[in-house]
Amino acid sequence: MRHAVRSIVNLPLRVGVLLFGIAGAPAAPAATPGDEPWQLAAAASAPGTSVPAGLGEESLLFWSRLEGLRVPAESAHLLVQAPYATVKAAVSASLRGQGPWQEREAREPLSELPEDWAPVLLSRRADLRAALAAHAPELEAAVAAGALTAEEARQRQQQARGRVDASPAQWRALAVFGTTGYDSYFAGREARAGRAVTQLRVFVFDVSAAFGRPATALRVERTDTFPNPDARWIRPLRDFSVMGGGSTPRQLTRQVVPGSVFAAVRDAALAVAPGAVQVAASPQRWALPAPPRPAVPSITFKAVAPGWPRHPCPGTRSAAGWPSCRPACATRRTCCRCPTATCC
Repeated sequence: MRHAVRSIVNLPLRVGVLLFGIAGAPAAPAATPGDEPWQLAAAASAPGTSVPAGLGEESLLFWSRLEGLRVPAESAHLLVQAPYATVKAAVSASLRGQGPWQEREAREPLSELPEDWAPVLLSRRADLRAALAAHAPELEAAVAAGALTAEEARQRQQQARGRVDASPAQWRALAVFGTTGYDSYFAGREARAGRAVTQLRVFVFDVSAAFGRPATALRVERTDTFPNPDARWIRPLRDFSVMGGGSTPRQLTRQVVPGSVFAAVRDAALAVAPGAVQVAASPQRWALPAPPRPAVPSITFKAVAPGWPRHPCPGTRSAAGWPSCRPACATRRTCCRCPTATCC
């Protein structure tokens, strides 16, 4: 899922434009209730953006903000309340009607779910949050070293049950993320014209594991790389400095969502799930509010000089070589953690 498959198609830019369905789109679709406000508009209508020559009239997806401000979309995320197989079949058929694509299907472990969907999954699955919280080797090591008591470790583990952020490494360490799988589909193509390159990608994948019912996610995005019009021979001379730096990049890159491809994918999803398709700039829109996390008392560590306290505390020595006391000490802020280093 995280490794895009690309197909290189060497075409003139004007052919690539038609192949990607940039021009001549039918009546513009409109956002529906539940969508993040969006609209389709000409690329050149975005203030302060660089547009490759010949693509100023291309229809792109924009997010509608306050006071009529439009922000070009870098990617479009769609959530479809329908089974993956149904949505995938409709979307792939729609794409094939627009020309050749490089396609790939796979069944992957849940640990490979796109990272921007991780908070959505964890916000809706208390059992997975609990499994991640229970796998805490660092807390076990802290207890073994005397840095935390068993009760303090339990409090932190309880607090971790409310976290919806976890690294891929943490996911892969648990069997549940490896044995649970999800289906995914990728379609992509690339067009070149001289030094200009466009890479279009469409992803479809099953997110039923997050919602507890049939649900499918889609993502549409395109990366354009094209010569910088300001990088002609006279500009580098003007920017030259004996001190270095200040060079003008020869290539520019932008990430956009072509309007016609977005509309085709959305229409295909609506055809199989009428009224059950939502559009957003990020999957975070479908994450539930983070559950409340209990407060955990902070621990203050105090460095002490070698040889202090004069009477060694009972217990073992920490990894750093300082004495570490038994949790039975009255204040539990023992030895190196005690503000006065006298609690033993």
